[in-house]
Amino acid sequence: MTSDPIKAGDLEFQIAVTPLRGGGFTYSVIEISRAGTDVSEKRHDSGLHFETEDQARDGGAADARRRVAKLGR
Repeated sequence: MTSDPIKAGDLEFQIAVTPLRGGGFTYSVIEISRAGTDVSEKRHDSGLHFETEDQARDGGAADARRRVAKLGR
């Protein structure tokens, strides 16, 4: 499941929350770059374990915001 994207200029960050086989959840941040007619994606898997889906979504959103801040946008 993906959440609402976080946009910064020509970049968009989507958070995908995934249930883990042994219980709990993790997230990935998908970085989408839309430069002109080119579109590219990079997936950043967190490798972290969260008890609830909401915790994983919040962790992913915080991760995406840090990535935007690092870019200075």
